[in-house]
Amino acid sequence: MKELIYLKKLLEDHELTFQEIIQMLEWTPKKRKLYKQILSSWEDEGEIYLKRNGKYTLPEKAGLIKGEISIAGGNFGFLDVVGENSIFIPGHYLNTAMNGDTVLVRILKNNGNSDKSREGEVYKVVKRARDVIVGIFEHNLSFGFVRPRNSGRDIYVSKKKIRGAKTGDLVAVKIYFWGDEEKKPEGEIVSILGNPEDTEALISALLINNGIQEKFPNEVIKETGKIGDDFSNEIEKRKDLRHLDIITIDGSDAKDLDDAVYVEKTETGYKLIVSIADVSYYVKNG
Repeated sequence: MKELIYLKKLLEDHELTFQEIIQMLEWTPKKRKLYKQILSSWEDEGEIYLKRNGKYTLPEKAGLIKGEISIAGGNFGFLDVVGENSIFIPGHYLNTAMNGDTVLVRILKNNGNSDKSREGEVYKVVKRARDVIVGIFEHNLSFGFVRPRNSGRDIYVSKKKIRGAKTGDLVAVKIYFWGDEEKKPEGEIVSILGNPEDTEALISALLINNGIQEKFPNEVIKETGKIGDDFSNEIEKRKDLRHLDIITIDGSDAKDLDDAVYVEKTETGYKLIVSIADVSYYVKNG
């Protein structure tokens, strides 16, 4: 948005009040309420920062750094900053942040040495990476909780929202309350993935953690319906090796059967044939 870009450029050199911003951006005073909402949304996104004195500035000028947080084992986290050393965030300063969230971090300790990591705390979560988290479920009398692998905070699940999960299950929980200083995050079980050591369950967890849907979109399903079973015309353009015992060496739970091999002994050694799936024949550009 051009107005935001221009405002951020102004804030590089000046702190501005709401009234000054209206004048600088040439906004009509008749829409003060609307423009206040716009500034609030930019503040929520971590683009600008409102100080206690009522003036707006850039987050970095207020000692805040925006970035994506990586949380290791739920005990601590790091904020990666392009061109600089990462900022270390102790577990008790993660607040409600989850792995992958976009956050504003306030620097607490700066060693003054570019070779050493700085230390900070999560001031604000700007954007949630996802609202469905994977973890291990534990039942506790009339309620349960999920222990995410990359978060220091358990997620409370009421009895009505356990959905049949049992202690030790790998589950996906949808969070509807992210917690605060006094309360834990709260959510409901939306999927029981199974045994946390089972390959299928781990694959499902990996897909959920990366925001990948297991089901293909309708557009993709519709496209596959256009593929016929008659490949006689195409075979004429290729080398037909169907008479050979070509095999794949993928496991029974493999999802990507994209190559196969054939080996035969010859008078001088061995002959190896590797067949690669021609994805571009089925998946057209665009």
